[in-house]
Amino acid sequence: MSKNQVDGNNKIGKMRHKNIKTNAGKPILKKAINFFLYFFKLGFMTYGGPAMLGFIKKEVVYKHQLISEEEYNDGIALVNVIPGATNSQMVAYIGYKLKKGNGAFLAFSAFVIPAFIEMLIFTIIYKTTGNIGLFMQIFKTLEAVIVAILLNTTIMLGSRVVKEWRLDVLALITLSMLILKLNVLFILLITVVLTFLLFMIGKEFWPFPENMKNIGFRKKTGMETGDEKFGKCFKSNPSREVKDRSSKSINIENFERREPNDIRGSKSDNLKNSKINLNNFFRTYWPFFMALALVITALTLSYFLKRNLFLAGLSLTKASVLGFGGAIPMLTIIQYDMVNVLKIFGQKQIVDALVLGQITPGPIMITSTFIGYYIFGFTGAILCTVVAFYPSFAIFSLVAPKYETVKNNKYVKLAIRGIMGMFVGMLLFFLYSVGREAIKGYASGAVALLSFIAVRFKVKEIYIIAGAAIISAILYFSHIIIT
Repeated sequence: MSKNQVDGNNKIGKMRHKNIKTNAGKPILKKAINFFLYFFKLGFMTYGGPAMLGFIKKEVVYKHQLISEEEYNDGIALVNVIPGATNSQMVAYIGYKLKKGNGAFLAFSAFVIPAFIEMLIFTIIYKTTGNIGLFMQIFKTLEAVIVAILLNTTIMLGSRVVKEWRLDVLALITLSMLILKLNVLFILLITVVLTFLLFMIGKEFWPFPENMKNIGFRKKTGMETGDEKFGKCFKSNPSREVKDRSSKSINIENFERREPNDIRGSKSDNLKNSKINLNNFFRTYWPFFMALALVITALTLSYFLKRNLFLAGLSLTKASVLGFGGAIPMLTIIQYDMVNVLKIFGQKQIVDALVLGQITPGPIMITSTFIGYYIFGFTGAILCTVVAFYPSFAIFSLVAPKYETVKNNKYVKLAIRGIMGMFVGMLLFFLYSVGREAIKGYASGAVALLSFIAVRFKVKEIYIIAGAAIISAILYFSHIIIT
């Protein structure tokens, strides 16, 4: 190998090492205010739905080296097995890795606030100018673009999730039940039950427990497990010396008898340890209790302010708790409830809320701000935003400290597979409902087709939206109306 090749390999090795090395102690994140402002700025800079994850990775892993690439990939795995908007949950995970519960709560809140501010401004402008011809034209164009983005999301999620006939069946059953206008919670219950029944057919998911395997092994061979052999030795020869984990010999016959004072001392030690454990518990899980308190307070206030605000809050809470797979599956629940069940909004208003969610930074679930403002102004916007984001954050706060246990639980993984199959069916229904409202002529159909081609060629969504808005304005001033 030549000297130049060796130098080149050394440089690549240094670059990789630099990317993996973390720098969580950087001065910009030492103080709470700096920590908050960093993620606040990150919230202003991220656009493009699922594409945000790539930008966040570039900023956090490569540019500022706050966590390693391996830790980032672990975070991606975690946020895909819990409900909630993927991007905001990922930011919460980064905050948790840096500053535990305090960091998770601070990073999550800071990331959502910029999107809330911009969505509130856009909603006020929309409500004020919604009937002006130019804005109607632009929104009509962007509605067609949203159909293209939803179609691409459905294809991507479907190809990733629906890889066997059982999940095809679950998606079709979900679609049928939505057409019949059944309750989403009922559909979820049916999905979970069917998931376990369908996977029982293939016997792929039901391995014998370890103790059952040992019983079968003993019956067939007459041999004993190691634990049983140890037990027999212990009974037959109680004076036998056994080595503990610290490799010190323990003679079972020579244990000293404890005096009452020793017992009292042991009890006081236990009490002290229990207090320490309780303090550790609250230190670990206080973000969960804080998020829960925020959600309960918001729902209580909305109950006394306006009935529709309370009903919308319940729907948003449900979407936040059940929304596995990111913001789009959550929005399918919201659209179904708001339009078909509660009848608070028309289909066009929900589609326009989606448009605004796409052109604002941060998570698309910020459409909850639009919903709240339309029902009860600024107060409604705050309350609906809280109940849309913090229930899923509460789940994150419970799961994050026990991540290893949750991610390897077979039954949790199976239930999530079934729920993801259900969401493919919900996405199909959502796509049909939005497409029927947004595409009503050849012009809007052409916009949707061209936008879909652009999305498939990996053009960033924010560029597609900006280009469509500019072309729409030019056509409007040329007296060409898109229908």
